[in-house]
Amino acid sequence: MAGKVWMITGASRGLGAEIAKAALAASERVIATGRERVSLNLSSERDALQIADYAKTVGKTRISAVERNHQRPGDPAKLAQALLQLANIAKPLLRSALRTDALERIAEKNAFVVREMAEWRSLTESTDFKEA
Repeated sequence: MAGKVWMITGASRGLGAEIAKAALAASERVIATGRERVSLNLSSERDALQIADYAKTVGKTRISAVERNHQRPGDPAKLAQALLQLANIAKPLLRSALRTDALERIAEKNAFVVREMAEWRSLTESTDFKEA
């Protein structure tokens, strides 16, 4: 990957930090950003940017992100290594599930889709064009 530059967002902690470390260890060029005040030593300007009109929508999302931060399962260093491995494979994956919780969510969604397709199969088939 000589000559390429990695742009890594969320590099202040967790997976982003591990990807940045792994890329730097491989002598890659890295541009890294992060949003956490403590990790990036930012001022309280982010708090000043909050708009009261959005408190019920974006504000809830922001609070949820803060509450869930650092609560995800899995090892960020192992995930970074897996992503680096995926970045270098000859035939890229169309989809990847890189934690067991992600795999479980995909399985649940697929099961829902199968149930829904079965429930509405006759309606779906009724829309086919029938040649006389």
